Amino acid sequence: MVYVGDVAEACILAGESEAAEGKIIEIGSGEEVTVNDMAKLIIKLTNSNSTINHIPMRRGELPCTHIKADISAMRDFLVYVPHTSLEEA
Repeated sequence: MVYVGDVAEACILAGESEAAEGKIIEIGSGEEVTVNDMAKLIIKLTNSNSTINHIPMRRGELPCTHIKADISAMRDFLVYVPHTSLEEA
């Protein structure tokens, strides 16, 4: 997960960068965020009394509960690392 302002900044840098030309650049925070972490943060930030309910996986659903972007190309070609934390965003 990454703040939209950081995404916009990275896109502008990519458009202006000769080093990034023709490269595939994944834009993200580079920090692993679990689905549970995201749900807990939303509950906290909204002062909600909601609970997190886990339900059985659906047929064909993959057990991927972690999200993390590989920002090495963004760091190498754009010389950029997002600076807005998930909590700030």
